[in-house]
Amino acid sequence: GSASLLGVKGIANLTHHMEDILEYLVSKPSEWPHLLMTDLQDASDCVESMLESMQNKSQAPQDAMVTLQKILDWANIIDAGKLNTIADDLSKQAQTAQEPVYAPPPAVPVSDTVPEVQVNPAPNFIQPPKSSNLTAEKTKSTDIDNLSSTDSLYVPTRLIDSMFKMIGEMAVKSNQINEILKNIQGQETELSSQSRSFQKQRIDLEDMVNIQRFSSLQRIGQHAKDGKHNIDFDSLEMDQYDELHGYINSVIENVIDTSEIQRGIQNQIKELREALRSQQNLSSELQQIVMNARLVSVSTISSRLQRAVRQTSRATGKQVEMDIEGENLKIDSEILSNLTDPLIHMLRNAIDHGIELPQHRVASGKDETGHIRLSFKQIGTEIEVSCFDDGAGLNYESIHKSALKRKLINKNDYKDRTDLAKLILTPGFSTSEKVTHISGRGVGMDIVANLIRSYGGYINVGDNEPYGCKITLRLPIKLVTTHTMLVEFNKELYAIPSNSIDRVVLVEPNSIQNNDAGLVFNDENNQFNAYYLPSLLNKKIRPEALEKSSANALLVKTDDGDVQAILVSKIHSSTELVIKEPGRFVPKLPGVSGVSILGNGRVVPIIDLKELLRRPHQGLLIDESADSNNFIDEQESLKILIVDDSISVRKSLAELITDAGYIALVARNGVEALDVLHKESPHVVLTDLEMPKMTGLELTSNIRADEQYADLPVIMITSRASQKHKQQAEKVGVNKYLTKPYTEDELLDLIAFFINSSAQPAKAGYHH
Repeated sequence: GSASLLGVKGIANLTHHMEDILEYLVSKPSEWPHLLMTDLQDASDCVESMLESMQNKSQAPQDAMVTLQKILDWANIIDAGKLNTIADDLSKQAQTAQEPVYAPPPAVPVSDTVPEVQVNPAPNFIQPPKSSNLTAEKTKSTDIDNLSSTDSLYVPTRLIDSMFKMIGEMAVKSNQINEILKNIQGQETELSSQSRSFQKQRIDLEDMVNIQRFSSLQRIGQHAKDGKHNIDFDSLEMDQYDELHGYINSVIENVIDTSEIQRGIQNQIKELREALRSQQNLSSELQQIVMNARLVSVSTISSRLQRAVRQTSRATGKQVEMDIEGENLKIDSEILSNLTDPLIHMLRNAIDHGIELPQHRVASGKDETGHIRLSFKQIGTEIEVSCFDDGAGLNYESIHKSALKRKLINKNDYKDRTDLAKLILTPGFSTSEKVTHISGRGVGMDIVANLIRSYGGYINVGDNEPYGCKITLRLPIKLVTTHTMLVEFNKELYAIPSNSIDRVVLVEPNSIQNNDAGLVFNDENNQFNAYYLPSLLNKKIRPEALEKSSANALLVKTDDGDVQAILVSKIHSSTELVIKEPGRFVPKLPGVSGVSILGNGRVVPIIDLKELLRRPHQGLLIDESADSNNFIDEQESLKILIVDDSISVRKSLAELITDAGYIALVARNGVEALDVLHKESPHVVLTDLEMPKMTGLELTSNIRADEQYADLPVIMITSRASQKHKQQAEKVGVNKYLTKPYTEDELLDLIAFFINSSAQPAKAGYHH
């Protein structure tokens, strides 16, 4: 009725006669012919194909006219009252036949009383609606409301993608704001420390002023007794104030006001952090909402998959049932749409060259009906699709022969079942002598594999226990952000998704061994194959970097279930990072799923460890292109220690050093500098001359007294230009005495000079 109302005559004619047949069968329950059931199922599939064609999801069915003729033949048989007779004849034929009977029902002579039904000769089943043909031969009431949807809105995919990008940019900005907040909080902590020190100094100053005032009062009292001064009040009767006391009180009030302002800043920082956390939560919710807009249920393609199984079963004369698990799982619409044809191809392969004929299955002790199970499930941030069948399984002997014929393997090569199964993913590989329209197992599987890999996925082919074949596809879920672990190897940062890491283990001394098979990591009686992270990326490693770059091991479970260890030098933190594409000008890098921008603006690659472990790699590559004794790794950031009691000088020098590409370390005096020196091992020291607690001269003397830092370059920056100060600096071992004013280029040139040369303690004539 709905099809007639819209003028779709092809669907209206077919469903009209199907409905007549179904109404008759319901009213006359009996043993219905199997062939009638098959033809009705064909007609149902044909209607589905017509509907999908109207939605531009597939091509129009080519057998629509043949299907309609079959339904008309059965309608004529029912009208002639011959259905039971036909059923008996077909049953007798099926009992005597060796193969299933798929012949059409016999022609039934149509009596004069039965009106002959004519077939619409138009091959195109979709016709534009005409106002003059709104009535059908059989009128049904139609719910017009069902023809339209008022709670849906069609949105272009590119708009959803744009929203994804905007959410990603929002996440980047949130990370940057979070980094700025961390810096502000660090500065606020330093300000609190300074404030506490100021408060202590204020108390000491108050005590000193009170002592001085008490002494002054005593002297005034003594003078009064001697008659030298004539005062009206005793010191106990009225406090005596001088100008210094008033100034000190003013300073104390300013300190208290500053403390109040600081507490206000602390509260504002706390509120800002809470607001940022709420904004990040809202951003995550928005990401999930936008992501859901792209997701569709697997059930939207289940009818096509079931139909493909039925059609292939009928075409091959086999009985097959398929169960679909996880139909309610939602997958990205683009991926699911592109995945449909490969899944259909896999199902046809399973039936055509996997499932046996009924008589062969019975002979081998199986049910005459073959079974296929298609499973969809989400594992972490991946979608796993598995196809199980209980057929004959892969013919490894045929695969081996075909591989030899195509020269994919040598005659003497030993290949186990796992390796042989992977060969069917080779382009153009086939074990069939001839290719049918249904396909042979292996034909086109390379196209399936390439599609899966184009999405960053993985395909595996193997045996299904106790018999049959199993094909597993894994696809990553499209995400805007992912939770990652920031790791370091030889001063290079990498981001690794947390879900790919099984656990993190500290590497004990002598727990890594290098044998003929490669690196091995021993942990609590367990032994794992081990790899340095750059080795998986086929990068060379400096010999000196190996000694300090294996402090942590990331244990990763591969697709085969094995656990392997990835060695890194340091683990920084775990955080949510935005996944960004490198851009069309950067080619796809193996094992790099994208890049991300940290809060400080640094770009880090996001590493897919499982993909790297699946790929062949060259093992440990040692870079011996430079002398390791005098080599400073280009990637290693050099550290410069700045020692000055002036906060403004420390800040300006730190900015200059940082902009030049170095790491700036700061200390307020010589005592703090010695502590930083032993913790960070800087490459150059910039120090002031006059500082509290320990002067620059005393600092240099302590540095030279330590054999480890005897050759550490020290540049003294001061406003004292007298020859006496210079001689004293040279005497304690200062390498360069730089007087103010000086240029930034001059200082940077000096730093570069000392870094790139073998620095020695100061000698006569060395300062020019």
